Amino acid sequence: MNKIVKSIIVLVGASTLLIGCNRSPEKMAEKITGKIASKLDFNEIQTAKLEKIKLAVLEIHKSKKESKGKNKEKFKAMILGEQLIAADAKSLMSEHRSKFEGNFDKVFPLIQDLHATLSVEQKQKLVKFMDKFHSKKGRGHHW
Repeated sequence: MNKIVKSIIVLVGASTLLIGCNRSPEKMAEKITGKIASKLDFNEIQTAKLEKIKLAVLEIHKSKKESKGKNKEKFKAMILGEQLIAADAKSLMSEHRSKFEGNFDKVFPLIQDLHATLSVEQKQKLVKFMDKFHSKKGRGHHW
């Protein structure tokens, strides 16, 4: 996977890191996508494609929030048990991995569709935007 596609995934993924923000996930996602569209000078078609990505990520965020409690309860039960069983832990990891791959399969085609519309200049701006985001204190370790 090339650097541009990874960058878009990371930028869109950043919108899923909305827990703990003072804004609602929808407002935060709106801010992030607005900034991306503005910085990269998106046209109407590109903005519409970015909107589809935003809606898909918000849907994933909502489903993660709903299932988070179930996984916590499973993990607590494992901890309170007589002993930790590797098969149970692997089962939880496998379940988590399957959900991640399913979410990737939902979002990645949308990102590919948007990427196909980007000009060379927009791709260069995206890399600069990504580098600037990466260089901010406290964010570098996430990449």
